[in-house]
Amino acid sequence: MSNTALNRTIVALLTNKSGGAHAQGDVCVIDNGTASSVEDTTTSGFVNGQIAVCIEPNGVANNATGLYATGGYIPKINLSGSASLGDVFKTHTVAKQAVRHAPPLVAGDFGIVLEASATPKAILFGMPNQGTVSIMDLIAEVTPTGVGTVTVASSIVATYKKLVMDYAIRSTQAANAVDGYLQFNNDTTAANYRHQLLGYNPFGATNTNGANYIFAKSTVPGSSAPSSEFCIGKIEIVQYANANINKVANIQLGAMYDASSVFLQQLFGSMRWNNTNAITRVDMALSAGNFDTNSVIRLYGVN
Repeated sequence: MSNTALNRTIVALLTNKSGGAHAQGDVCVIDNGTASSVEDTTTSGFVNGQIAVCIEPNGVANNATGLYATGGYIPKINLSGSASLGDVFKTHTVAKQAVRHAPPLVAGDFGIVLEASATPKAILFGMPNQGTVSIMDLIAEVTPTGVGTVTVASSIVATYKKLVMDYAIRSTQAANAVDGYLQFNNDTTAANYRHQLLGYNPFGATNTNGANYIFAKSTVPGSSAPSSEFCIGKIEIVQYANANINKVANIQLGAMYDASSVFLQQLFGSMRWNNTNAITRVDMALSAGNFDTNSVIRLYGVN
């Protein structure tokens, strides 16, 4: 017996006001500006209203009216990637798509898949899960080797409240340690940045400041350091898209880079970019050598 005949779907006849056609399975939201209509969203984990999915087999043209499901069984939903059984999904930063993930539920989840597919049958919850924690989306993950500079991400959207990076990096340079650089929007002019870093090690404290883009001062292990040692840390950039303020990255890291294995360095501080533009690109670089094998850098967007 077909599920489509079991009257299990909450359906509304709505007008497509997205500016483009909807295909069966496309994800959208109820339009707050036009009565009885839907529009697209590029908000990850949308929670501020009702989510709908087009169920018309032939789709719905722009400004046309068609059937949209808001709850219950649907024959198809268009995901950003193939799902596994048990996956749940939320709205994506790409219009008309949902993005799947394994449980547990997070804020914005509005359904569960019924099969392993990129266009699976699914059950809609009826309203998006409001959640109790922040939404963290993985924007990019890079594993650079053989290069001294890597673009972590470009075309970063301005929809998040902040950016968070975590990393484990090492240089091939024949030295105990080298510096790490952080650059925004392909700005490689050192005078446009300033850093203030406070370090602690078994021999005391260090205080480093200056006009350049250093986020890791002599704390990225080189080839003279023990082979399993990496600089491991986190960088947080609050208000990265606010066009009214200069940008500041807050930094914390730890590294052991002395061959005697007794020199553990901790570093805390900030790096300022003298620019009010929204950050749309992030690059990481080394002062010498290339990124070594097993280096990894991840960038997240947090709402």
